[in-house]
Parts: sequence; C-alpha cells; structure tokens
Amino acid sequence: MTLKPAPAWAIVIGLILFTGLGSLAGAGSVIRLTFPLVSFAAGIFLYFRYPIFYIGFTWWMWFITPFAARLADYYSGSWDPIRLMLLGPYLVTLITLVVLAKPFSQTALYNSIPFILAILGVVYGFFISVVLTSPFTAIRALLDWLTPILFGFHLSLNWQYYLEYRQNLQRTFLWGTLLMGIYGIIQFLFAPEWDRFWLINTKIFTFGKPEPLGMRVWSTMNDSGTFAIFLIPGLLLLLNSSESLRFPASAIGYLALFLTRVRTAWLGTLVSILVLIGNLNLQRSIRIMLNMIVIAVLVFTLSSIEPFAGIIGDRLQTFSDLEADTSYNDRQRIYQGQLNSSLFEVIGRGIGNGVTDAGVLDVLASLGWLGGLLYISGILLLLFGIFQGAKVYSDSFINTALSSCISILTMMLGANTLRGPTGLIFWGFAGLAMAGCKYYSHQRNSQHELIA
Repeated sequence: MTLKPAPAWAIVIGLILFTGLGSLAGAGSVIRLTFPLVSFAAGIFLYFRYPIFYIGFTWWMWFITPFAARLADYYSGSWDPIRLMLLGPYLVTLITLVVLAKPFSQTALYNSIPFILAILGVVYGFFISVVLTSPFTAIRALLDWLTPILFGFHLSLNWQYYLEYRQNLQRTFLWGTLLMGIYGIIQFLFAPEWDRFWLINTKIFTFGKPEPLGMRVWSTMNDSGTFAIFLIPGLLLLLNSSESLRFPASAIGYLALFLTRVRTAWLGTLVSILVLIGNLNLQRSIRIMLNMIVIAVLVFTLSSIEPFAGIIGDRLQTFSDLEADTSYNDRQRIYQGQLNSSLFEVIGRGIGNGVTDAGVLDVLASLGWLGGLLYISGILLLLFGIFQGAKVYSDSFINTALSSCISILTMMLGANTLRGPTGLIFWGFAGLAMAGCKYYSHQRNSQHELIA
C-alpha cells in the first residue's frame, strides 16, 4: 500500500514516532512542551501544501491527542493537571484563522453572514470576560468557542474543494469510528494502565471505576460525552456508506456508544436517524432502513453477550425511573436555579463564566442579550441555509450533516455542545454542508450559462 502524498504522510508518521517513542522513553515532560508546537508546525505545512490532507489531520488530532497525553503521563510517572498536550488540536485548528485575512467577494461575504454573526457574538463575550474575569480565563474560553467556528468557516469558504473534503471526511470518520470503537471496547474489558492512571488522578469518578468492566468508555478521547458525540456523525455516515467495512464498523461503533452510558447521546443518535430518514427520498430511506436492520442484528447480538448485556441493560432501565436518577435531578436543579438569572443577563457574564451542564443557559449567561442574539442568529441562518440545500440538492451528505447538527443542538439541554471538541462536529459539518450547497449552486448556474 502506497501512502500518498508522501511528504504529508512523512510529517504525520514523524509526529507519531516522536510522540510515541518519547512517551515510551519516559520523556513525558519534554513531550508535553513540544507536542503542541510540533503539531502546530505540522499543521501549518499541511494547510498550505496539502489543504485536503490538513482537514483529515485536524480531525485525527482531536481523535487521538487525549490518548497520547495519557501515554505521556503514564510512562513518565507524573500527572500533568494543566493537560498542556491538549492544546495541540486547538493550535492546529486555529490555523484556519487565515480565512479572515483573505479578501471576500460580495457573494462570499453574503454567504458568510451566519459565521460572521457567530464570531461577533463570541468576540463580544470574550471582551466581557476580560473585564469581569481575567485575560487568561477569557483566552482559554475563546479557544473553545471560536476555534470550531473558524474551522467550519474555512470549509464553507473553500466550497470549490467540496467533493474532496467530503471524501476525506467520510474516510476519516469510517476509520475513526472503527478504531476508536475497538479501543473503547478494549478499554471497557481490560482497563489499560494508562487509562486507570488518568482516571485515578483526575478523580472524576462519574467516568466509572479504574478497573476492568468498571469504566464508562471514553476511548481515545478525553471524556465519555465527547466520545459519544463524535460517534454520532460517524455512525450516520456509515448508514449511507457503500464501503465494505460499514457493517463491522457500525456494529463496533454502536456497541462503544452504548458502553459510554451517555443517555443524551443515545437520544441524540435516535433523533439524528429520524431526521435523516425524514429528509431523504423514498429510495434512499429504504436503503438506510435495510442497512439499519443488518446493523441492528449485529448490535443486538454483541450487546446480548455478557458482560455487555448487564451494563447496557442497567443503564437503559434508568429511563423508566428518572425521579431516582441523580444526574437528571442535578440538571433539573441547575435549570431551576439558573434559568431566571440567565434569561436576564443583559450584558452577559462573558465566555468561560457561564453555566456548567446546561448548554442553553450557558450561551445565554455567557453572551448576554447582544452576544446571544448574534450567536443564535448565526446558527439559525446556518441551519436554514443547509435545510434549503438539503431539499434542493440530491446529496445524502448534506442531509447527514443537517441531521448531525440537529442532534447536537438537542443535546444542548445538557452540556454546551457548540464549543470545544463537540463544537467542532457542529460547526465542521455545518460548514461542509454549506460548502456543498454553494458547490451545487455554482454547478447549476454554470450549466444555465452554457445553455444560454
């Protein structure tokens, strides 16, 4: 098998060897400091020389950097509470800030309004945060809020490469779902030492016990919720895929999703499938439902085997007794205690100073009325544009992206899924869907001009 383009793969393999061998040698302190910078340098090279490859590289940085950080910590025997290595994906994605420096045509400016509104809302929240909290808090939060928007903006503006971007993303999420799913199952069954080390030091015991069969799966990522949300678009893409690996990858992905025990993600997956089927024509809907039958049989078979059956069954039973559910009651208390104050945050508290575990309230409290209006208007315009495109253009990816975005919005009743790693799913898929709409619109206009 030939890896092409060779220079791009040489950069990636070099980064893997540097990080892996350095971690195994116990040089965790060196790796922590250099990994973000080396990743950033690799990202710059790929962005300007191999822009399509750069997109896949960015996704994989988000997929596996937390895993690399755990290896570095474990083999060095020391714990990094700052989690400096996790800065790597942000820096690589932040390279797309270049899009703001490019000249905009009048048409491009018009099509960019949703992203510009969202960016203005975040920038407003940033300045409020600088005044009310501290520059460090504001900058750290800005990375979470702004980076995903820039990534989606970059994809949307470069609509000419839509077909290449789409193919790259589909291949990336096929292998991502398969490999992360496999590791998630291994993590559940065997609880590797580096994952135990991480869980013990974080003291986040809502992720389970540091022992085999005791962990709520987070695979190569940093928490169960993020991993579950990253699986959703991957599983949707596999429903539309014709790849030979689609059935084993789907079965493994769904089993890993169940093992996260993140109920909001389970519901979000159901919502995304229903939206996808509802937006497709009859022929494609039947094809997806046939694929779902095969996948359901495989997943049911796997999830019926112990020790999976007991864990999944116990979690499913909690839906029937929500009043006794601790996390559900905690979230209810958050909404009861914060709803009124968040609605009347006229100026806002600033990003990084919002509400935890209540995504809708976090947006309102962080951005205030002005920032919130800009941010929410951008999201609504974005979804409206994608919805219109999904009706007009016969491209199943646009429908898949729309379904993924709606799914993520429904999960805003829990944590804020529009920022940080999960925000990359929303803004990245929305940006690529908008690129698809522009691509097909341009194709249609070109054909009309030729006929005329």
